[in-house]
Amino acid sequence: MMYDQVLEKLRKATELALQVQQDMFQTWANYWAGRPAQVQALQKKWADLFSDLLKKQQETLEAQVKVGLKIIEEAFAMPTGKDTEELRGRLSEDWKKSVESLRQLAEAQLQAFQAAVTKQAELATKS
Repeated sequence: MMYDQVLEKLRKATELALQVQQDMFQTWANYWAGRPAQVQALQKKWADLFSDLLKKQQETLEAQVKVGLKIIEEAFAMPTGKDTEELRGRLSEDWKKSVESLRQLAEAQLQAFQAAVTKQAELATKS
């Protein structure tokens, strides 16, 4: 049951991050549609910026999935015949690892988004 919750939270976090990125990209794409040719260089810089942001998001999510799979593998590798307190302790430790991993994912996504917004603001003020 704990792992179902972790996987559900991971799925929701991933969907939310993707939706925010899609909405942001769509809004900016609509804004720039039909603009003069002199802004094409700025568009290219922004496209590169968000391409890098998406690559970082992909790397973060891949790392998150690897951690989740490792935790699940460890949980299923636990022998069931041992002391229940030891088993409970190990499961609790896995749960803490999962929560910490989700926290790190959210933090990494927020930092990448903040860096992209800062860079976008710099590009906007330069042009």
